[in-house]
Amino acid sequence: METMQANTYKDRGDGYKFSSEPKEAHALGNGYWFTFETTIEMKRPNGPVVTRIHGINAMVPEGKGWKVAATTVGTNVPGPGAPPQR
Repeated sequence: METMQANTYKDRGDGYKFSSEPKEAHALGNGYWFTFETTIEMKRPNGPVVTRIHGINAMVPEGKGWKVAATTVGTNVPGPGAPPQR
């Protein structure tokens, strides 16, 4: 995983920044689910591009570790929260 991440940074150049943070987690049967927020910043010829991603992963046990059973993401949309009042 670390090698893959290092290669991604190298391929994208000096202006590439990646950060991801888990927000909340809950039990789900014998697994769990968690929400996360990720930000990717890249320098481009016409200026910087910032992508914000909000997502959820469902994790299940596999062998001695965990695997992603399902993932969903929204890009450049507001994060999860209370629905708007009408």
